[in-house]
Amino acid sequence: MESLVIGALASLGAGLATAIGALPVLLPINLTQRVQGIMLGFGGGVMLAATSFSSGNGICRWSNVVCN
Repeated sequence: MESLVIGALASLGAGLATAIGALPVLLPINLTQRVQGIMLGFGGGVMLAATSFSSGNGICRWSNVVCN
């Protein structure tokens, strides 16, 4: 696939995930504290994973280690 198509599909997927994540705020859904905690933990894990994966390439370039 061409990189433009892959980028467009990734952006569409991110936008849909954001819209789904906003549904509990927009709709009158009562979530238990347990479900809210699970969702918060999952979101935090995704943020940590994104941070570690995005900084991984920079660390490899900085330390002159071959990272494939």
